[in-house]
Parts: sequence; structure tokens; C-alpha cells
Amino acid sequence: MTPTNFKRWQKHLSKWPIAYLKGDEELGSQSENPKLIAWLEQQLDQLIATGLSKKAIQEKSSMSQITLA
Repeated sequence: MTPTNFKRWQKHLSKWPIAYLKGDEELGSQSENPKLIAWLEQQLDQLIATGLSKKAIQEKSSMSQITLA
């Protein structure tokens, strides 16, 4: 992972923590973590169940960030 990508993920993880993943761990080292994989699958299932498009999810996320700020 490049330093730029690492900083990007650090910023993301500080705002939106991912279960079973600490901000100081590299994602690559956790790629086979069964708890993390199960959590990610659950998150994807929830997104799919909403029936929203990628653009709608991104817009909803942007509005949530504005509201939280």
C-alpha cells in the first residue's frame, strides 16, 4: 500500500470505524480475518437491501456528513 493510500485509509477509519480493524493496522494484514469478512458481508447485505443506487448511497452519506459537522 502506498503512503498516500495508507493516509487515505487512516482518515477514513478515523471517521467511519470498521469492526475488528484498528486504525493503525494495515488492511492487507486483515484480509483473511473471518470476523472482519463476516462484518463486511453484513454491511454489504444491508446496503443491497436498501435498493439504492451507488450514487444515492454516496449522496445520502454526503448529507449525513454535513449534518454531523
